[in-house]
Amino acid sequence: MDQWKKMYAEKLTTADEAVKLVKDGDVVEYAPYVTAPWDLDRALSKRKGELKKVFVKGCTFTYVPEVFKVDPQGETFLLNDSFWSATTRKMKEQGEVYINPGLYGETAGVFAHGYLKNDFMYVPVTPMDKNGFFNISVTCSFNTEVLRMRGGTQKGLKLVVEVNEKLPVVHGDTSLHVSEVDYIVEEENPRPLQAIGKVEATEADEKIAKLILGEMVDGVCLQIGIGGMPNLVGKMLVDSDLKDLGCHTEVFVDAYMDLFNAGKLTNAKKQIDIGKSVFTFTLGSAELYEFMDGNPSLRCLPVSYTNDPGVIRQNDRLYSICSCLAVDLFGTVSSESVGYKQISGIGGHPLVRHL
Repeated sequence: MDQWKKMYAEKLTTADEAVKLVKDGDVVEYAPYVTAPWDLDRALSKRKGELKKVFVKGCTFTYVPEVFKVDPQGETFLLNDSFWSATTRKMKEQGEVYINPGLYGETAGVFAHGYLKNDFMYVPVTPMDKNGFFNISVTCSFNTEVLRMRGGTQKGLKLVVEVNEKLPVVHGDTSLHVSEVDYIVEEENPRPLQAIGKVEATEADEKIAKLILGEMVDGVCLQIGIGGMPNLVGKMLVDSDLKDLGCHTEVFVDAYMDLFNAGKLTNAKKQIDIGKSVFTFTLGSAELYEFMDGNPSLRCLPVSYTNDPGVIRQNDRLYSICSCLAVDLFGTVSSESVGYKQISGIGGHPLVRHL
């Protein structure tokens, strides 16, 4: 244990010192969704004007990064979001934000072939345990997979972790050892994960949800997306007579917590990952994050696993419930744009073609 403490001390630095390593043209990847590197983002924003063309990448920004606040026109920092959110759309109205589209489940493969390369990754983590491990909490995504490529296509990539004592510890492929870390920053004023409010369902959502519920049987495996209608389906399932439901999903939302607490979500009838709720990232309430802390029924795994059609199809009676923006008379579904206006990203809809 003492050797890990010594290694920790050797790698410990401040956010201001850590960002001094960034050079002109570097690519800095922020951990996605609600796992925000608050202090590193703030420190990097101070270098506005010192640097040129620093690419700052993220996925589904739920907050406005400090690098954007100080440089909305992208004179120093070029902000890229691979899946737009309501926050990203508002930022686009105020300045320059770019989208880097692609199939989420294939992200690690794109890095593996060298089509994308990061120079730095800023990843929030829980405090180190006695064995020298940090936990990356509620989001696995492609973080751990890309970091394992540092001997190949991502050679030279530097990992800077930001220790936040308020993050929940989540089971799965969520561990980083201190020996894998290049620099450690301790958050000055640790913040809890950002709570995401539920989208209210419409009358049309309610009609659709009732039709979906009528098709379900005991033991179904659920993939529930984000939005008013998926939330409503979850609520209806809690009030239904169905039992032994399963979870294999991209995003873990409050509906799964409600189903678990109602005794409905057992994962007992799944064909793989039996007894475990499998997901790759989380968006939800403060209560959901507390529920996830140390919960052994959860498995936060890489997106290359959760979104792999070959993996997904191994579970019988899979119901994938996602929202879309529009459907035309030919049955074509739009889930990412309205005309030329970017709304979100490709999402999980293309997976349906392979199942």
